[in-house]
Amino acid sequence: MPSWLTSLQFRLILAFTATLTLALAAVGIFVSVAAGAETDRFQTRNQEFRVGRVHRMVARHFSENRGWDGVQPSLEQAGSFYGRRFVVKDNDGDVIADSHHRETRGASGRNTRGRSVPIEIEGSTVGFLVSASEGVDGDGGTGLLAGGPRVQPPGPEQVREPLVSRVAATVNKSLLLAGLAVGAVGIVLIAFISRRILAPVRALGGAAQRLGQGDLGQRVPASGPSEIRDLGNTFNTMAENLQAAEQQRRNLAADVAHELRTPLSNIQGYLDAVHDGLLQPDQATIATVRQQTTLLVALVEDLRLLALAEAGSLALQIRPESLQDLSGFLHRSVPTPG
Repeated sequence: MPSWLTSLQFRLILAFTATLTLALAAVGIFVSVAAGAETDRFQTRNQEFRVGRVHRMVARHFSENRGWDGVQPSLEQAGSFYGRRFVVKDNDGDVIADSHHRETRGASGRNTRGRSVPIEIEGSTVGFLVSASEGVDGDGGTGLLAGGPRVQPPGPEQVREPLVSRVAATVNKSLLLAGLAVGAVGIVLIAFISRRILAPVRALGGAAQRLGQGDLGQRVPASGPSEIRDLGNTFNTMAENLQAAEQQRRNLAADVAHELRTPLSNIQGYLDAVHDGLLQPDQATIATVRQQTTLLVALVEDLRLLALAEAGSLALQIRPESLQDLSGFLHRSVPTPG
């Protein structure tokens, strides 16, 4: 598996992309539903407006002509213009005019389904206007009067379809393009920000690697967010402590070497003097060599105890003791002058 797939920056970008995708999807669904509901309301109002105009037209025709004679051409023009079927019926339910010639004049009109609006003139109902949502006939829109002429279907230049579907499609397309643009900008932005945020972490990783190789002088700049700064300060403190501990270890090694060299040099000097005949191997010489050897053994024992203490293996036996007895022991162990 490539290393970049497991990097923190890639995971941050992936998490941001997933979150942004979910957010855009939720917004898209909400906007799509809201736009659909709004377009439905607009379409309903638009249809009501169209039916109202046709209703006023046929009512005015009846008032001006004192009857329904000649209403068929006007109704055909309205049906072609609005792309809907309009039927005018009398009070008995018989068809007077049909914009799409589905029903002949005088037919019962029971097969005509749709919204029926009464046509009232001076308080009296003179007929009904039926608005049907069905389109043209199955033969391509050509209606046929019984024994009458064929009526050509309205052409593209005549039928003015409502813009609601195109508006909804435009909204969805615009939302998709905006989401893609925002997503691309967001991914680039999070990549840039994560790179800047993780730059101190990468520097810290490199410094830690060099520190592990023995370079105790490594330090990192405390920059970035507060958490990253705290991490850098902690690393610098750790490096300083390690460097101080290493310096103490070197000083201890130098001190131990010096302390051990003194009795060893004395012993070597006495032995060389005896070997060269400068001193006699008498009791005084042997006592001096023994004293230096005892000092050397005590130093080695102190080193052993120090090593055990640093390793955490020094077992201390804690027990109650009399301060009077302890002070007397210390007094007797210290030689008195003279």
